[in-house]
This record gives sequence, structure tokens and C-alpha cells, in this order.
Amino acid sequence: AIRQRADAFVQEKLGGALQIRFTGDYWNVARGNEVVGRDQLMSVLGAFALLTPLIGMFLRSAKLTLICLPPNIVPLMAALGLMGFAGYDLRTGTSIILSIALGVTVDMTTHFLTRVREEWLLDGDYPLAIRRALLGTGWGIASSTLTLVLGFLAYLVPPFQSFHDVGVLAGWTFLVALAANLLLAPALVLYLRPFGEGPRSAVA
Repeated sequence: AIRQRADAFVQEKLGGALQIRFTGDYWNVARGNEVVGRDQLMSVLGAFALLTPLIGMFLRSAKLTLICLPPNIVPLMAALGLMGFAGYDLRTGTSIILSIALGVTVDMTTHFLTRVREEWLLDGDYPLAIRRALLGTGWGIASSTLTLVLGFLAYLVPPFQSFHDVGVLAGWTFLVALAANLLLAPALVLYLRPFGEGPRSAVA
């Protein structure tokens, strides 16, 4: 925006007689942040474009694929919200958290939904299937996620601000991802009832 206003000023006031160039650390940092932000957006959109067909292929269900999307979007929004609220700069270290969180969350969601489907096939009861999945796969998801959170919180030990930002951001994002998969995903299954109404019904 600064470059555009400067070019417009030269054209209007000076008739385009000068050619201007911006230099200095501030300009280089601003340009770098612009590139990082654009590349981060493209990487996240590209990850969704690649992962969504794979999820659909693994789960073999259009409804389950749609159910996967909200629990995977919520952690990303929470990470961006924390970055804005806490004033974390968009750097290489903080930007990779979104891609890492997306991969971890997709893993959680597909494991949970696969286990729910297996449990539902036993008796066709959605509440019981979700309860059994939470007591089984849910414990595994929770323990692995908490291990990841503790591992990233170890970044708070070194006296380096970039490490602190990455540790806090990663820990927060994984906790939100865990909550989304243990609370939001079961609620979506109960509401959408993706397996039909009886045991061994055809999955939509």
C-alpha cells in the first residue's frame, strides 16, 4: 500500500519524472512478511485440497468427509486468533504450526470417525457407538495430543522469544484440536447420523 501511494504521488505531482525504490530493514521485513503470509495461505489451502480427497478415499463416505472439515478448521482459526490477540509475528517458526496442526488434527478425526463407524456396526446405536469410541480411541487421541503439547511447551525453557511463541502457539492449537475432535466431531455424528438408521446400513 505504501508503494502504491508513493507511485501515485510521483505520477500525479511529478508527472512520473522520478523512479522510486524502497530500501532499509523495515521495507525488507514488510516484504518478507507479505511473502510468508501469502505462502502460508497457499500452503493451507493446498493441504486442504490434497487431504480432502484422501480423507474421502479412506473413509469411503461423503458425509464423513464433510464431518471431518469443521474439527480441522476450528484449530486453525484458534491459532490465527491467538496470534492476533497475543501479537505474535508471522515468522517461519509460527507459520509452520498451521500445517503441522492440520496434519495432526486430520489424523485424530479419521481415527475417531473410523472407530465410531466400527462401533456403530455392532448395534446401530449412535450414542453407545460414540461412547465406546471415546473410551477407546478417544483415550489414545488424548494421550498422544497431550504428549505433543508437553513436548512443544518445552520450547518455553530456552530464553529465545521465537521458541516461546512456537511453544505457546503449538500447545494451544493442539489443545483446541483435541477439544474439537472429542466434542465437536461426536456432536456432528449425532446430528448428521452419517451411517443411516440401522446396523450395517449403507454408508452415504
